[in-house]
Amino acid sequence: MKAVRYYGKEDIRVEDTAAPSDPGPKQIVVKPKVCGICGTDLHEYATGPIVTPIHKHQFTGATLPQILGHEFSAEVIAVGAEVTRVRAGERVSIQPLVMPLDDYYSRRGLNHLSPRMGCIGLSWAWGGMGEYAIINDYNANRLPDSVNDEQGALIEPAAVALYGVERAKVGGGSTVLITGAGPIGALSALASAALGASILRSTLAFYTGFPVPQMDRNLYYTKAPLFEYAKIIHKYALNNHAFCFGYDEVAQDAGETNQVWNPTDFAVTIRSL
Repeated sequence: MKAVRYYGKEDIRVEDTAAPSDPGPKQIVVKPKVCGICGTDLHEYATGPIVTPIHKHQFTGATLPQILGHEFSAEVIAVGAEVTRVRAGERVSIQPLVMPLDDYYSRRGLNHLSPRMGCIGLSWAWGGMGEYAIINDYNANRLPDSVNDEQGALIEPAAVALYGVERAKVGGGSTVLITGAGPIGALSALASAALGASILRSTLAFYTGFPVPQMDRNLYYTKAPLFEYAKIIHKYALNNHAFCFGYDEVAQDAGETNQVWNPTDFAVTIRSL
């Protein structure tokens, strides 16, 4: 089968590789339908390997080269003998995390914190940018007929955005600022609006000058010290009777490292007090 495989920094190849064989008892063979390109994939290409394993992954055993793709929808082709949640022919959205289900974190419903966690398309033998893939039964979530394949592929990044918005306690009447208008920023804006936020302000991805304090307009900036940008965000929050989540941590980290920051890599959420 054809697959997009990552070998290392700036080295991605479309090549032939072995197709999956029969699934294990609790595994599923799927045919990816639509797959997104995550910012993580871009970071791996530009500066990796980062999370893709050079050495054998401690839980999954995966190693480079890696079939990319962890934001995808798929059709179920075959299921293992013990799989009951989906059947062949059904469409699914993929929850890409793989981990031991019996460790400290998974027993407490915190399996995403497992130190042995892997990820389909990053540290698993298969990914959504291949013609076929093997996943575990718990990675498959059946899609209703009302959700198309493109929407199914967006469920994973939408969940990332919704989780952040929920953690920020956004609700009716909230004032929300989202810095960075990439896919996660856009999905965070949609999630905030759905939860009843009354004022939404988002910076657009045009970086042509240094930060300016008018937060009700688009920001125009290029690379600037993270600490200085955080101070502008914080001043805006105070002047508008809002609370800026994460400011103290951002300021501390930036002050220690004098980091130069690309604003697309960070988002701050503000809510009304």
